[in-house]
Amino acid sequence: MRKISETISQVLNPETSTQEPARTMASRSKSSLEGEPVPHEYRDAQRAEGVQSNIIQFDKCLEFLEKAGKEYISPKFQIWKEDHLIIFKLLVYFYQDKPNAEKHGIDLHKGILLTGLVGCGKTSLMTLLRFMLAPKEQYIIKSARDITLEFIQDGYPVINKYSKAAFQQTSGELTPKAYCFDDLGVESNIKYYGNETNVMAEILLSRYDMFIGQHMLTHATTNLSASEIESCYGNRVRSRMREMMNVIAFEKEAKDKRI
Repeated sequence: MRKISETISQVLNPETSTQEPARTMASRSKSSLEGEPVPHEYRDAQRAEGVQSNIIQFDKCLEFLEKAGKEYISPKFQIWKEDHLIIFKLLVYFYQDKPNAEKHGIDLHKGILLTGLVGCGKTSLMTLLRFMLAPKEQYIIKSARDITLEFIQDGYPVINKYSKAAFQQTSGELTPKAYCFDDLGVESNIKYYGNETNVMAEILLSRYDMFIGQHMLTHATTNLSASEIESCYGNRVRSRMREMMNVIAFEKEAKDKRI
């Protein structure tokens, strides 16, 4: 997947910014995300849902996300009106909008656990939102299933790789890597040389320790309910996840966008 070379700083401070939104896209000299008017229904939705912010230009964010989705995910990608509030909450978190975070019960010091039914758009949103962040603020998206397959090949060092050893050099100092574990719960317990290991549970517990000590942020997407998370990973992991992540949930009747 190609990478957007600049963030859309226009949406961060609409009162002072003079830049055009989504100025460049990888190898292009002019972005296809520019130049079109904001759809009327976005403006109506902003008023109807009360998603107003002095930090975020919500209509421009919606426009950017839909066009980036068509470019990088599928030509059929679209932003659904019923998902506007979910998107707004995610933007509030990633753009550190403190007044709206307080209003919606979002702790800006935790990570995000995005929950919803299969096909509701969790992975797509977490993928696209990375494009709107500065490089040092971007998280790495990794499938939980891929991590368990990696564990089968490489063994216990994989747990350390995604937890205690998950640091990178930033401006001359080591900083913790933020990960988004995609489709948490689809992986199964793995037997490694006869020992059964819940790989993701071990990683989450270790990252919790690093969250407390080093403020290591963890995000995740999952189809599981709270009780299913406890059944899959145990009460201890569920408790730690509650402490280290904000739960943002799609409606139970959210449609499958893949159909």
